[in-house]
Amino acid sequence: MTRDSFRNHIHRGGHPRLGDVDLSKYDVDSWVEFGLGKEFIRELWEGWQKLYNEPYRGITADGQIQPDLYSIRAQGAPVDKMVEAARSLVKEADRFHLSQKLRYPVDADEWRCWMNPEFSFHRHGVRFEKHDEEVWVASLRLVQASLSDRGYEDVLAAMRTNAFLGGLVGASQLMNERSYSFILFVEPSTTGPWGWSIWGHHLTFCVFVLGTQMVVSPVFRGCEPNEVDQGPYQGTEMFTQEMRLASRVMEALSAAERSQVVVYDRLEHPGMPEGFPHPADGRNLAGAYQDNAIVPYRGGKVVKFSQQAQQAVWDLVERSIDFLPEGPLNAKMDDVRRHTDDTWFMWMGGYSEDDVFHFRIHNPVLLCEFDHECGMWLTNGPPGRFHVHTVVRTPNGNDYGRELLRLWRCIPQQVK
Repeated sequence: MTRDSFRNHIHRGGHPRLGDVDLSKYDVDSWVEFGLGKEFIRELWEGWQKLYNEPYRGITADGQIQPDLYSIRAQGAPVDKMVEAARSLVKEADRFHLSQKLRYPVDADEWRCWMNPEFSFHRHGVRFEKHDEEVWVASLRLVQASLSDRGYEDVLAAMRTNAFLGGLVGASQLMNERSYSFILFVEPSTTGPWGWSIWGHHLTFCVFVLGTQMVVSPVFRGCEPNEVDQGPYQGTEMFTQEMRLASRVMEALSAAERSQVVVYDRLEHPGMPEGFPHPADGRNLAGAYQDNAIVPYRGGKVVKFSQQAQQAVWDLVERSIDFLPEGPLNAKMDDVRRHTDDTWFMWMGGYSEDDVFHFRIHNPVLLCEFDHECGMWLTNGPPGRFHVHTVVRTPNGNDYGRELLRLWRCIPQQVK
């Protein structure tokens, strides 16, 4: 397979899926109105809304929450820097009379309102492009204080590729560096629970904090295309390392091991069930609003791989979650590797250098998905390496730090 270029798939005039429309005239509000006039967009939203209205339980492998997986403990998160940045953001929000839009209770359902498409159906939080730049800058300082250097660069890369896409297709009002919403959950604290979330096209981070412990999930990162080849951010790339590390896993597997992990040898396969791939999520099962999804273990057990292949999987896991700062990253990797016997690796697609593919790494405390997608704003019909969706989840009830919050509330008040 010869590697394709996104430059071969730039649509001139209108939208390749939604028809002849002057994209330059649309902002986030008018685009939602336009989208809801299209039956398949409206049906997608209605389905998501039903899922959002379900009480949160958490992603499971079989419909049953596996208990006693999580505990409250110190992890060395940079909480002092985070609190300082959060309080600065609160001051900026107060100055621009945005506190009511910005702040929600720590157990608010609005944790779950994130979504990946450029359609912003939920109007919760502060939408950066609608307000003064100072609020955006202060929010990014909190993001930077909370994540690793690599994680913060990933956030900026997603924003920049989004702006690049907006310029490519003439939709810069709709897709730009500030096309994101932000929520701060409760008062920032060095000891108690709080958090923040950012979401928009191809970017979501939900960050729960309790003392020096963090849960950063759900996380959605994506791009279309995965590189910026002109303009002020020329040279920006996304997912090149992840794709290389994923290929190394497949290279390290024996033929017998590969036969176990590959469930479909193509991303578009006649044997796939009806409704799969999903029109918005592709082959990912844990995307927006899938908070209670049942995702069965599939593929091969990592513990049965060779040592070389096992290490290749752990390298891929670490790159998939290295948005975490050092202490929480080490703690998460320890948690993941404690479940080596229950860790599964699954693959769809080819595994030569230029192939498109999907992989899933799944155990009781981690779910990572990576998927090459067909074009949405670009015109490629089959999936391309330049359109990527990734998801990271904390299964069995601890996305959004929900299980840690429950455990914290069980601690007697005099002990907190």
